[in-house]
Amino acid sequence: MNILIANGFHLDKLGERNPEIYGTKTLDDLQTELTQCAKDIAKPHHQMSLEFFQTNDEDNFVGKVAQSEFDYLVMNPGIWTHESQKLADTAKALEKPFFEVHLSNILAREEFRKTSLTAPSSEGVMMGLGFHSYYLALYAIYLRSL
Repeated sequence: MNILIANGFHLDKLGERNPEIYGTKTLDDLQTELTQCAKDIAKPHHQMSLEFFQTNDEDNFVGKVAQSEFDYLVMNPGIWTHESQKLADTAKALEKPFFEVHLSNILAREEFRKTSLTAPSSEGVMMGLGFHSYYLALYAIYLRSL
């Protein structure tokens, strides 16, 4: 199983930006922990191959998400969740299943964050659990593959 973990705007600032909301761990920490999580989930019957991608450029993000070189997508678009009609249209047209994740609970934040343009096209949304939101997406992918 090839899984693309796509992180959008400002997720490269994890550990620095708003640690009271997003925590003190970095994007590198997330990648290390997800790699181990995938090994733990998948053994002994499956193999999860993770590809990590992060960009602060919306067109690059949309282009990466639109490509089909993965079996599943786990994406945290950041602010584009709430603002990008281009990403919403891309998500709607995806031929591969995806899960949307958020470190914080977007429903408990500012009013504009309570709307996700991409969630209606997703298999599910995990939010408010920090890195565990990503872990749950990997577990969901594993369970779908059984």
